Amino acid sequence: MQTYSYTPQVQPGPTGTITAFISAESSQLTEIGDYDGRRIVIAPDGELPPAQPAAIDWRQEQPDTDPALATWISQTRYSTLVEAARARKHNARDAARVSAETGGFTYAGHLVASDERSIARIGNAATAALTANAAGQPFSVDWLCADETVLALDAAGMLALQSALVAHGQACHDASQAIKAQINAAETLAELSAIDVTAGYPA
Repeated sequence: MQTYSYTPQVQPGPTGTITAFISAESSQLTEIGDYDGRRIVIAPDGELPPAQPAAIDWRQEQPDTDPALATWISQTRYSTLVEAARARKHNARDAARVSAETGGFTYAGHLVASDERSIARIGNAATAALTANAAGQPFSVDWLCADETVLALDAAGMLALQSALVAHGQACHDASQAIKAQINAAETLAELSAIDVTAGYPA
């Protein structure tokens, strides 16, 4: 988490003055309030504030050199910081789940692709295997794995491949839900930071 502050730009308005500041809806910045005449916002580590008019002076705050600001944040805005960090952690969890789901799964000792196109191909081939079984006809397919291995599958093998895909999806869902529970249960920034959003997914 990074903490930034800027001096709001006061402009004349039809009934007085207005204060211009960045809207948190346009980026990942989260406004947490006014402190000592400045607008305080937080941003995820590594994200820079968007370009602003020269009248707005951005600078990164160092709480260890501004203990009063650190105290103000911890005493009056800590819950806002925690909830913002929680939302970012959930976004990271979602990204990790998608990456795991689409990153492939192991079948018969080989890595099989599980991107959207591959999932559709597996479903179509499994349907063909079921149709062949119902008609008492043989079925075979040469399945190209992600590691370039070719598996010669009969109907039972194709259906087993589809079952492995389903199990992979369920394992990813279960891992994501376990991490979600950890994120929702965390009460401090330190606890949120310690959560590994990639843990528990199938290898």
